[in-house]
Amino acid sequence: MTAHIKHISIRIAGYPVTPGISAAFYQAEEEALMVPIIYENPRAQFYSSVESKGISLQCDKDGRLIFINIRKPRRLWIGERGISATPSPPADIRILDFRCSINEPEFLCDRKKTRALIKFAEVHSCDSFQLADNVFLLVHQRKTLNGIYIDTIHPDRAGQQMKNWKDRVSEVWSAR
Repeated sequence: MTAHIKHISIRIAGYPVTPGISAAFYQAEEEALMVPIIYENPRAQFYSSVESKGISLQCDKDGRLIFINIRKPRRLWIGERGISATPSPPADIRILDFRCSINEPEFLCDRKKTRALIKFAEVHSCDSFQLADNVFLLVHQRKTLNGIYIDTIHPDRAGQQMKNWKDRVSEVWSAR
């Protein structure tokens, strides 16, 4: 990482768009949440990341978020009531920061730990946009990423569910 930033800068590249394909898998052995995001172009490759000790937001060369890796164990997330998605328009949102570190966000979850809210800053006055099937970005004044809401977290042992999901997505892409 080359620089430390206080806010994650974003640009809304367009909306409404078709949301990306995503799923969230909690890897029990690694105590990590992994959320791959696939767009129309399935060949997006890692280019840069914005990170703290507990999270890595991995982007392609265009700034599209392609992978979220939460390294803070789920048992340490803070349980909170009322964590849920709101109806949100799908949007093409790009992260403008490049190879940066950020302050550690707050990691919140529902009682069953099947939903997560990662707060980089206050989210109450933010607009919500759907980035992918189960990933919603909370954006402040269309300029900064203040939070990420992740819905429907699947338990996964040895990465088997994530592998099966990726295989199914690959089959769909190759059939096109």
